[in-house]
Amino acid sequence: MCVLTQLDYRKYTDQLFEILIVGGLLAPGGSYVDDGAPMSAFSIFAAKSDKIEDVRPYVEVIEKMIRRYKFLQKPLEETSMKGILQYINRYDPVQVNKLAVACALSIQMGLTNASILSPLQKDHLTKDDLALHFITIVFRTYLQDQSMEHLASTLRKGGIRDWLLFFPQTKRAQPDVISQYFRSPEVNLPQVAEYYARRQTKELREQTAATLAELVEKEDVSPQEILEMLQERQKKLGASPEEFVVVVFEGMMRGIDAETKQDQLEMIVPREVERLAGVLEPFASTARAQIALINAIQLHCYTDTRVFKSFPTLLKILYNKDVLSDGAIIYWAQKGAKPQGKQHFVKLAEPLVKFIEQQDSDDEEEEEDEFENLAWEDVFSGQAPKAREARARSVSSSPEPAPKEKRMTTSKRKAENYYTHANVKNKNRGKKKVLSDLSASTRQRERGSRVGANKKASRTSNPKLAKRK
Repeated sequence: MCVLTQLDYRKYTDQLFEILIVGGLLAPGGSYVDDGAPMSAFSIFAAKSDKIEDVRPYVEVIEKMIRRYKFLQKPLEETSMKGILQYINRYDPVQVNKLAVACALSIQMGLTNASILSPLQKDHLTKDDLALHFITIVFRTYLQDQSMEHLASTLRKGGIRDWLLFFPQTKRAQPDVISQYFRSPEVNLPQVAEYYARRQTKELREQTAATLAELVEKEDVSPQEILEMLQERQKKLGASPEEFVVVVFEGMMRGIDAETKQDQLEMIVPREVERLAGVLEPFASTARAQIALINAIQLHCYTDTRVFKSFPTLLKILYNKDVLSDGAIIYWAQKGAKPQGKQHFVKLAEPLVKFIEQQDSDDEEEEEDEFENLAWEDVFSGQAPKAREARARSVSSSPEPAPKEKRMTTSKRKAENYYTHANVKNKNRGKKKVLSDLSASTRQRERGSRVGANKKASRTSNPKLAKRK
């Protein structure tokens, strides 16, 4: 007994773990050494079944031994376990299942990392779905106690990033093969498929933003070419407008920042955004997309303090280019802004928001005036004048009604601010174009020509007002 306590385990670590895992010594090629020794009763292969509760005690024995002899953990992780896993084609199915469960438990307990699974990516193990079956049991066992995010993080830390390498080469080119496999009734691991789909979408978005940044840097690439590339990527991603417009804006900013000096960035960013506004417009087609775009601009200006003060300028440019509507800007200012620097950005955009609200109020007043001065017959162009003439002839013998009192007018002019004469327009304002066109000639005779900054009739343009003055 005294001799046993003085053994140097460093000299035969691989042999020790072979006995504890597969029950005997392995010869090169994966076969057992024919030395007449019986199979170890303390090995994982000696477990009653491949259930977790039956395999766990054997893994706990290895855990206790590593706690006492910490130096054994590294050989187990780097050489012993990998050497055993590369020969799983020589074991029977039940032994393979026990070994898969033991691998999942060892990774979960921290005895090894996920790098021990890398030998399963060899061609002689993947061609018959043996590696795929093994990794499926590992995933199912691990997910009994941990989340999918924890499993994914563990795999990533162990260098297991491309899950397609566990599939046969003939299946790797099939579209969406990983999601279909893990969603199948035989496997029934939908959480794995969903996570992989999210990861692929994230990677494709990153690739799209990087490609867009490269195209923005090139001066010989037209906005139309960029737009065609983005529309193709959107179809491939299946992303909604509110999701994809953020990707487009991030890619644009990457391309602009790459070749821009720090002291020139504040001037160049607005100019480039104005040039590439046509690229953003097709993806800002919904209210949600416009709000998402404004928030993306806000977060970018919050992160990159060099363009912090350019925030209202960018909003104004996109408003003028019909990318953002007045309703989207007002909604963002009232309740849609992100918490990052919210007060500062809302304050910066306040002049533009007030101008838009004033424009909306002015348009409502003008529309009310149009309805008050518009007769019902004016709606039906081509028929109304004749109808009015016929009705006038039929009632020519009747006494004329008392003339209607004139509307009271005022000389009060509307308030002006910085944005009154700025190049600002509104795309989505609900104009009653049919009614406006029909009443245009009548209003021209009554009010005279339109002049002034606010497009209101001047005092002297109306002959009646001129006489009064």
